[in-house]
Amino acid sequence: MALLLAILGPISIFAAWAFFRFSPRVAARRGLLLYNAGVLVLAAILCSALTVGLYVSMSGGQDQGWWPVLSLLGSLVIFTLCLLVGGLIRNFLVFRPHNIGSE
Repeated sequence: MALLLAILGPISIFAAWAFFRFSPRVAARRGLLLYNAGVLVLAAILCSALTVGLYVSMSGGQDQGWWPVLSLLGSLVIFTLCLLVGGLIRNFLVFRPHNIGSE
């Protein structure tokens, strides 16, 4: 578990850095900010849903002490995947660069 945390922690930090660093330069800055906020809110909702689901399913059993650890590891994976998919959609579909002069 500690090895997974040591691997997923830096990967999640790198994903957050890359998500904001490679944000496209667009004229509709407000739209970009709303999109980025939406991706972060979606990631938070999915991480919260995982945490609540794990708590509900594991709170009465023998492994009730492990739900916070599994929740943290799962949330790091979900957060990273949301930023990766959200960044790809943002850069290549929603705010894709238009080639000016290629017409």
